[in-house]
Amino acid sequence: MSWIGECKLTTEIKGCKGEIDKEYGCRECSEGYYLINKECSKCKENCTRCSIKNECNSCEDEYILKNKECIYYLDINKCKEAKKNKCSKCSFWYGTNEEGNECNKEVI
Repeated sequence: MSWIGECKLTTEIKGCKGEIDKEYGCRECSEGYYLINKECSKCKENCTRCSIKNECNSCEDEYILKNKECIYYLDINKCKEAKKNKCSKCSFWYGTNEEGNECNKEVI
């Protein structure tokens, strides 16, 4: 049952992890979904874990987590390689910041 009291077929319910409670609905969601009003909704594109739709906590491979969004690593200025949602390698003369989501010019 949805949060507004309408019944749904269990085949219509997507992203539910485990058994679907006939009265309550989903209690937990699969990876890539978040729980809202007894239902699971899909996270934003390239996001593997989120607490609400527009706040990502983890990204797909080759994506960097920055300001709760997943950004393709080549779209981060000077980033050349990504591992574990962080830029792991920057262009020559550049290094990653503490969060691993930017490449900054390094003084040598």
